[in-house]
Amino acid sequence: MVINADDSRPPGLIDNRTFTINVLDINDNFPEFEKDSYNVVLKEDTLVNTVVLTVSATDADTDKVEHLLLYGNTNRVIDSQIHTLYKHDTFKVDSATGEIILSKRLDFESIQLYQLTYAATDGVHNTTTTLRIEVTDVNDEAPRFSQPRYEVSISEGTVYTQETTLLTILATEDVDPFGSIWYSLYGVRDGAFTIDRLTGDLNITRQLDRELRTDYTFLVIATDGNGEGLSSATEVTIRVKDINDNIPLFLSPQYIGNIDEDLPVGTFVTRISATDADTGGYADIAYSLSPSSSNSRVVNNGIGGLFKVAPSGDITTLSVFDREEQNTYFLEVLATDTDSNAAATCTVTISIMDINDNQPTFQDVSKAKIPEGVDIGYSVATIYAQDMDIGENAEISFSLIGDESSTFLLDVNPVNKQNAVIRVNKILHYQDKTTYSIAINASQAKFSRRFNVTVDVEDVNDYAPRFTKNSWNVSVFENVIIGTNLVAVTATDQDPGFNGVIRYSITGSDKLFDIDSVNGSIYVKGGLDREKEDSHTIIVVAQDQGSPSSSTSTAVHIKVLDVNDNGPLIRMEHDPVVLDTVVPPYQVVLIKAMDIDEVQNQGPFSFELICSDDPDICSYFALIDQNDNTSILQIKAKLNSKVRNKYIIRVRIQDSGKPPQSSINTVTVIVKSPGSDSGLFIIIGTCAGVFLLLLLIGCCCVCCYKRRNRKSYDVAGYTQTYQSFTLGLSGGMMRVGGGSNGGVDAHRRKLARRSLTESDHGDHGQNSFGMELNSLCLSNDKLTTLCEENEKIDREFYHSDSSLDLVSTVSFSVEAKTSNWVKESRARTLRPKEDMHEYNHVPPTFTFRTKHRTFTPTYV
Repeated sequence: MVINADDSRPPGLIDNRTFTINVLDINDNFPEFEKDSYNVVLKEDTLVNTVVLTVSATDADTDKVEHLLLYGNTNRVIDSQIHTLYKHDTFKVDSATGEIILSKRLDFESIQLYQLTYAATDGVHNTTTTLRIEVTDVNDEAPRFSQPRYEVSISEGTVYTQETTLLTILATEDVDPFGSIWYSLYGVRDGAFTIDRLTGDLNITRQLDRELRTDYTFLVIATDGNGEGLSSATEVTIRVKDINDNIPLFLSPQYIGNIDEDLPVGTFVTRISATDADTGGYADIAYSLSPSSSNSRVVNNGIGGLFKVAPSGDITTLSVFDREEQNTYFLEVLATDTDSNAAATCTVTISIMDINDNQPTFQDVSKAKIPEGVDIGYSVATIYAQDMDIGENAEISFSLIGDESSTFLLDVNPVNKQNAVIRVNKILHYQDKTTYSIAINASQAKFSRRFNVTVDVEDVNDYAPRFTKNSWNVSVFENVIIGTNLVAVTATDQDPGFNGVIRYSITGSDKLFDIDSVNGSIYVKGGLDREKEDSHTIIVVAQDQGSPSSSTSTAVHIKVLDVNDNGPLIRMEHDPVVLDTVVPPYQVVLIKAMDIDEVQNQGPFSFELICSDDPDICSYFALIDQNDNTSILQIKAKLNSKVRNKYIIRVRIQDSGKPPQSSINTVTVIVKSPGSDSGLFIIIGTCAGVFLLLLLIGCCCVCCYKRRNRKSYDVAGYTQTYQSFTLGLSGGMMRVGGGSNGGVDAHRRKLARRSLTESDHGDHGQNSFGMELNSLCLSNDKLTTLCEENEKIDREFYHSDSSLDLVSTVSFSVEAKTSNWVKESRARTLRPKEDMHEYNHVPPTFTFRTKHRTFTPTYV
């Protein structure tokens, strides 16, 4: 509360105070429960420590209320400590929370109801209430069988029906509120037994066989709750009793016995064994030999026979055996059931084993023949032996003795080791030795024998003919007479007799040459012409007369020499055309002579006009011999096309061969007047003049510019044999210089036939011609114009390590009349011109590349 104080005088002073009054509690109230009583139903299988119920009490005085259980009307001292658990023998309570907890397992069959007094206290006042806990039953007991295990015996072979009951299984429970008990089987795999699920009657479904199974053990399961509750099991054993329903059986249908020949009577051979699936006296067996055995002397008791069988199954001998007389015996043995007389049979195969009791015999081999030169391993002869014994007892050891043990070898048959093949161990030659004597020793255990075999070596054709020369070279003039002998080839053969007789022939069908088959003389059988074919190669074969024959061949090279049998001819590209306005003397055409004979039968040529048929020819034309195998046809009088516009001129040309040959050739000269083609000549002349003028101006400008920016090299010790080659960067050109003396030989012009130009190097005074770079190629490290497709220099790959517009010169040797450039090793040394000594730049390096390699010329 708040209390104010006021003095009631002006200006009116006031003050106040706040007071708090606390009302203290006294314990004057009892704890109170929510209900007067509590009821709980629990199943007897409720788990221990399960919270059954939470009972709460409140107190108006305090929140601290303690809970506990009281035993009936018995007074207990109240423990005031918090969270103390007050215990009952079956239940307990948490004193603080009021949770009632199951402290041990319930059992409906022992106690069905608990009535407890539940108390709550605040330490002074107590309040109680009633707690009723009802226990309900659950199925926690399995059925119990009338006995712990069941056992019954039945005879095999007994026929049972579906209604036949072997025994009845019974299981019960003290209290049975959860349904009927149902029965089932566990462990019956073959379905031989069934059980009635309601009555427990155990039935058999088929006939049993003790030999297949002597007893059956399985489980019978009883389940309450109509088969869905708790279960228990008991063991059932069915014993199957035996009857004599089986016959004896041998462990094997066939038996094998082995004994050595010549062993004494009573020798053990083998043991047979039979069994009977029955038991006791039903399984007793007796053995005997069947009269149907292959040996008729064998009887049941063994008297007079070869074998006998004991009750134990042991078979022994009653005689001494010889394998060479008979090596195998077949017996039939009976096994008889002594109770039912049922019997089984088996066969016994007895083999008589060999011992070495016989000596071998041999087939006589005394002589053999073989051809010479046969391969190593060749079969000479075979030694055959026979031995009545077999296997190792029949094996024979063979060996060579004497001087020929290295010349021949013995190959023993690896299968029977009774036969041995005499084989050649080195190459034999008839010329070395013709007869060999071989000594052979054959031995076996206590036996030994020696053989002597004579081997004769026969001659064979093992040498091929051999020519006295590897090849022959012959020269003959082309006008040789048919039938002339050119050369005689010779060959030899080391074989004797007919194997060494040689015959000669030429391979193929040759129309010009033939050979004498006996003496080897080669002669001409057809006309020769050097101009068609200047050489021939024929293949001569030398063949002996052996069988099979041997042969060899050689080459004969025949060179055809020239004779002067062809007259010279005129070589002209076209017939000349002249205007009748030309002023004599006028050169019409240059006549060149050619001759297909060799040089010695060619020039110098002489030229002559033939005027006998046409006198005007000599009046208007003349021949001017140039003394270089050419002659100029010249007009010596003025022509008139209106009078005659065509002249057929006959020219006789004679060579200098021995004897000289001549021929008459014709030259046709067409005469025209200027007016006939004047317009065309004017146009062509004007265009050509303008083009040449422009070309001359351009060349002059380029040459003047390059003279100021050019460095050149020349050949030290310059001669006509070596030419200088100029590489120009700016145009990608390769130039061939002819020296300061001017002029370039005609055959060297052929090297640059694709881009022929004339230029002047100014101070150098060189006349040169150029070729585009892609006109050249590399072949065997040579620069050449005879290019294969894959060896051409690619202009795009042509490059220099210098950007200056320089010219460098490198020298190569040039072969006359060819377009090949020879190897660099023949090039002369280069040096700079004396007037270029102040030039400081290093010459550039050029690289030429093809698809296969890179070529870099060497500079100085």
